Amino acid sequence: MSRLSQGGNPSFSQSVRPIFLRIAWTAAVAILFGGLYSYLTTQTEWIEQTYATRIYPALAQPLSALSSIFPFSFAELLAIAAVIVLPVTLVITIVRSIRHGAFWHRFLQWIANLLAIATVLWVLFFSWSLLYYRKTLGEQLGLPVTESSTQELVTLCETLIAQANELRAGLQEDENGNILFPESLAEMLSKVPSAYASFSEILPCVSGSLYCPPKGIMLSPLMNYTQIVGIYVPFTVEPNVNTAILPTTILANACHEAAHQRGYAREDEANYLAYRVCMVSEDPYFMYSGTYLALLHAMNALFDVDRGTYLQLRATYSRAVDHDFTQERLFWDQYEGPIAEATDTVNDRYLRANNQSDGVRSYGRMVDLLLAEMRKWPLSMFLFSIFDFPQFYCARRTVSYAQKTCRRNIGKHLKRAYCLRTRLRHDIRPYVHRLGAGSIHPSSCHGFLYQFRTGGCLWRKRFG
Repeated sequence: MSRLSQGGNPSFSQSVRPIFLRIAWTAAVAILFGGLYSYLTTQTEWIEQTYATRIYPALAQPLSALSSIFPFSFAELLAIAAVIVLPVTLVITIVRSIRHGAFWHRFLQWIANLLAIATVLWVLFFSWSLLYYRKTLGEQLGLPVTESSTQELVTLCETLIAQANELRAGLQEDENGNILFPESLAEMLSKVPSAYASFSEILPCVSGSLYCPPKGIMLSPLMNYTQIVGIYVPFTVEPNVNTAILPTTILANACHEAAHQRGYAREDEANYLAYRVCMVSEDPYFMYSGTYLALLHAMNALFDVDRGTYLQLRATYSRAVDHDFTQERLFWDQYEGPIAEATDTVNDRYLRANNQSDGVRSYGRMVDLLLAEMRKWPLSMFLFSIFDFPQFYCARRTVSYAQKTCRRNIGKHLKRAYCLRTRLRHDIRPYVHRLGAGSIHPSSCHGFLYQFRTGGCLWRKRFG
């Protein structure tokens, strides 16, 4: 008879004591970090000024650079490995216990290892979750989010519809009328970091040369049943996108997940940044994808408050834009079911637990930022859909070009906008009169040129 099976069993208690100590230390670390996390969530100023802009980028970029070594989603590989390894190791533990005895010793050791790994992941995850408590993007950009009128929402929708109709007309299509990318999806996704590099001139804290580009998920067809179009994994600092959906929103989804990667955790802010980054990308496929995302949320908001006007504006979609929205709805209808409902419930509770009281509805709050933007800079919100953007948008961003052509182009497009102001319900006579009277200084025109060149971007960038 072995000593482990004898009465009193002193050797058993001695053998499991170190395991219980490991579990206790692991629990203590988790509790201490939980208390620290609860305290730090109240320090909004520190999170914004120190953690979000200094500590997080310094930690995230090297990890992201390591992840970029893999052409596939390293996070997905780890997830698949975990699903396989955990039950396999548990079975091995049970089999060894049957063969060699000491079941509880081996089982508790397995539990202790699992808790240690879970604690490390928990610390990493909640280190990123602190970003939910930073200052809002509206505060950073000086865009006060206030209650908006229905008319303002209608104006926003009209603007986005005109913009979407114009952009969609220049895109390639397949035999089914769906968007056809001129390059492979991987090559399109590789453009996301350069788009954020351009946008960093407006919002410097989104810069970062070491961030890896978004990656497609290999199990995307299965992911459709959850109706998840993208996921950011803070453990590997990888933005991942579902590539088995229609191409209409893939690029905007990639920019959305890349916003999380760069420290913007809130869903409405990630959506807004996705739209703006798409608009400065200089790629019409990105620009349309971002506009489609903004239009989808804006029209959903209008449907909730004025269904009659919604139907009127819905009828103004071009044939191609209407086709995209119809196909999107039909595509997701086939994946409705209990899995999608369960996923939505889990996501809703997760968001509510992380300082987003609206839950999954917080995705649609990007409309509040767009309306705040329109109120602060009414001119720049609608000129993109009116001027001849292919020639003007692609103009070189140089001081010499600005000095030679800025006043001429701004004058031409402002007057054209004035002639069509009733179409978008804007009165821009003050801008036209100022331009005609020569009261706009050339240096301001340089800012206007950049403002218009970035597809209606609202922040002026002066040249020289």
